[in-house]
Order: sequence, then C-alpha cells, then structure tokens
Amino acid sequence: MLIGSNRKTSPIPPDRCNLAAAFELIGDRPSLLVLRSIFYGVTRFNDIQFENGIARTVLSDRLKRLCANGLLVKQKYNPPTGRSQDEYVPTQKAIGLLPAFVALTQWFDRWGERDGDPPITFVDKTSEAPVRIAFVNEQDQAVSLDEIKPIFS
Repeated sequence: MLIGSNRKTSPIPPDRCNLAAAFELIGDRPSLLVLRSIFYGVTRFNDIQFENGIARTVLSDRLKRLCANGLLVKQKYNPPTGRSQDEYVPTQKAIGLLPAFVALTQWFDRWGERDGDPPITFVDKTSEAPVRIAFVNEQDQAVSLDEIKPIFS
C-alpha cells in the first residue's frame, strides 16, 4: 500500500497532458484501425467494416466521433456504376498523425514478435532509399534519444 509522500506522479497530470488529450481525441483501438484503413485508401463504410471486422454500430459511432473531432470528413463518392455512397476522407489534422503511425509501425518492426520481413517499408520517393522516423533539431540534424530532455512548464 502506498502512503502519502511515497506516491509518485508524473510531472504533468493527465488532465494537462497533451499526449493524454491526443489519446482522448483519437479514441480507442477501433478508431485507430479506421484511421489506418483510411490512410491506406479504404474509405467507404462497408469496406472499412469488412477489412477490420468492426461491428457496424461501433464503426458508425467511431466514424461520427472522428468526423466530430475534425479528423475525417464525410463526403459523397459516385462510383462509375451504381448509386452514390459515403466515403470518409482524412483532414489535414488526421494527416498530421501519419508520422506517429509510421513511428508505431517502425517500432513494431523492431520490437514486435512477427517473423519475416516487415510487410511495408517507407522509402524516399526519389531515391527509394528507406526512411525512418527521427528527432531533428532546428538545424535539421538528427538528435538521438539520449540527447533529448523534456522541459516542463
């Protein structure tokens, strides 16, 4: 049992932490799977539902929430044949999450427990050389994790 002064807390309480706020805004696992699918070009309700196996009611709720939080925009898609359907398009706010998604992908490539080569590699469009997520300073120089320190305000 922890008593008073022995209790440890983080330097930023969760209600003031932007990382915690980002988690709240983005949502849960189904929301992350929806964003992942949309980033890969799967934008229609039925396709998202089929790909991820999310219950239709849950998917509907998550799509509404992602739209309300400004991450997706619902618009009409008119296929060459058939009737128009809704599709969900990422906003600039959602596209701003791509580095975090790539970082998580590359983290799993290194630390996850899956055999074989990673199913996706991110490369420079011009040279096709692999790229990785990194910290850079204002002079565009890479900075290692052990050279970074947080400053709390």
